[in-house]
Amino acid sequence: MTNPLDELTSLLAELERAELVARADGPERAYLFRHALTQETAYNSLLRKRRRAVHRLVGQAYEQLYAGRLEEHAALLAHHYAEAGDEAKILEYSSLAGDAAERVYAASEAVEHYTRALQIARGALEAGEKAPPAEDALRLTTAEGVPLLSRLYLGRGRALELGGRWQEALHNYEELAAFGDRRGEKALELAALIARARIYATPNPAHDAASAASALGRALTLARALHDVTAEARVLWISMLSDSFSGRPRLAIQAGEEALVLSRSLGLREQTAYILNGLFMAYWPVGEPGRARIVLDEARLLWQDLGNLLMLAENHTRTSLLQFADGRYRQAIASSDEAFRIAQSISHIWGQANSRSMVGHSYLEQGEPERAVAAMEEALKLGEASGHPAVLAGTRADLGWLHASLGAGERGLSLAREAAAYAAATYAPLHSWTLAQLGRVHLLLGDLPAAEAAVHESQAILNPEGNFHAPIWVGLAGSELALAQGRPELAEALARELLAYLKRGGWRTYQPDALYLQAKAAAAQGLTGRARELLHQARQAAQELGSARSLVLVGTPLPGIESGG
Repeated sequence: MTNPLDELTSLLAELERAELVARADGPERAYLFRHALTQETAYNSLLRKRRRAVHRLVGQAYEQLYAGRLEEHAALLAHHYAEAGDEAKILEYSSLAGDAAERVYAASEAVEHYTRALQIARGALEAGEKAPPAEDALRLTTAEGVPLLSRLYLGRGRALELGGRWQEALHNYEELAAFGDRRGEKALELAALIARARIYATPNPAHDAASAASALGRALTLARALHDVTAEARVLWISMLSDSFSGRPRLAIQAGEEALVLSRSLGLREQTAYILNGLFMAYWPVGEPGRARIVLDEARLLWQDLGNLLMLAENHTRTSLLQFADGRYRQAIASSDEAFRIAQSISHIWGQANSRSMVGHSYLEQGEPERAVAAMEEALKLGEASGHPAVLAGTRADLGWLHASLGAGERGLSLAREAAAYAAATYAPLHSWTLAQLGRVHLLLGDLPAAEAAVHESQAILNPEGNFHAPIWVGLAGSELALAQGRPELAEALARELLAYLKRGGWRTYQPDALYLQAKAAAAQGLTGRARELLHQARQAAQELGSARSLVLVGTPLPGIESGG
């Protein structure tokens, strides 16, 4: 039998002697046509049958040359075997090429390769063929026991999500579910349900809490009926995410800890890392910052070991939030920068927007308002490009308040209004946050009726355990409004509640604000001694924190109180 590599080498040597091709410079043997027209003419002169044979020969030669590195050349192999008309090889190498592209976060390329593989696999299955590639499509499984067809759909779906193509991803999973339903393949239906639930459960333009709950309920029932414990762990993990982002952290903890036990028992390291990362979002809002920090640190080590850059960037962003809350602003900025660097290295705009979503506040605390504005503007630009709901609602509202506090009232009001409208229409969990910041902008502009309407609505819809920041902005806005209305008793009570929330959640940042508001309220009531004591506590907290913004705030003299406190 002729060796494909020897046959190809002989053919190339003949073309070289005819001066149609030349050896290319480089460590590996390669040839180039001397002119594009020569290549086109030579290629078109080949009969279709001969052309296919040449492509097959090239493919076989590549397989022989790069036997241990086939994935590196999978895209090229898929091309040659597509030209050769070998569907089994197209399926094999398009699948490999999709996996390779996904690993380096090349979303568009991954979608293209997976789609080509799916066309072959589905066509074979629908035709009911009894020979490869039909058997491969039905029987070939991954190391985790996932059918190839499911793996291809899930791979394409992940790539679509990575590229921010959320509706296309949902359609992809619906197609998988319909295919599984027609063939009576319950495992395919389950995989599709879990994937759709994850999109519905998390913050993105397709977020839908009701659809998430419905899909999760059906998925859990099906997973248990199929005795698929791995799938059950994934369902519980997504239930944790859904409860966290819907403001039910205690339910999230219950689901997350159950998922963690199952995941650890099955040795699922990546799934364990996802669960740990998600538990951070549940522990912190209920006042367990220590546990939040522990699970985040453990998850980060796993992401580093697994080489998952996407989730490593997310982990650094969340670490930045904890550092900001603790008053470690330089470290918070460094963690945000690292998250941004990683996300940028994989061209993940969502991750870049995420990394910049809150870092502006760290610059503000350091006394750098211009850099704070620049960071928030950058986050908003990236958020608009990626459809990041937390940025389009929360960061936009914060930027509006910051502009107004720096004297750009109309710009601030416009941004705050846009943020509140967006949250109301698109992402309700952040509506109280945006309304509170809108109310604070109105207060800065002296529009008391408008401030009262916005702040009261923010208080009415606030879920104290629904978000880290919303209770802070609502608490500040409520106390500031009560002082402006001449209701110091209410102002002090609201500021006291805010201080308790901050201490419970491990927030050192904003404690000087809560103490200062209490001092102002006490002074307004004529309680001079209490006002002096609270002012002293506010200044001491600001000094220990090292927040330039807080030091300026608490250094402002109060009426009837000595400026030195």
